[in-house]
Amino acid sequence: MKKGIKTLLPIVSIILLVLGLFNIVDSDVALSIAVLISGVSSILNGYSSYVKEKKKESILLILTGLFIIILLILTLFLRNL
Repeated sequence: MKKGIKTLLPIVSIILLVLGLFNIVDSDVALSIAVLISGVSSILNGYSSYVKEKKKESILLILTGLFIIILLILTLFLRNL
């Protein structure tokens, strides 16, 4: 299950970016979803590292994922002002 999710997230992200590149889907929406997927992927990798007893690496990955998601939310709100 975990391995399937880890391989599925980047594939979905690449598909969204290609659809946004060819204007099939709005590029702003596609890029936002791809960035969100990268943040979630980083958090999942951090959890996986935590389970494997790699504490420092897991903390950095989880904080990086949260930072990516917070920046995404801030840019979405600031874009609409």
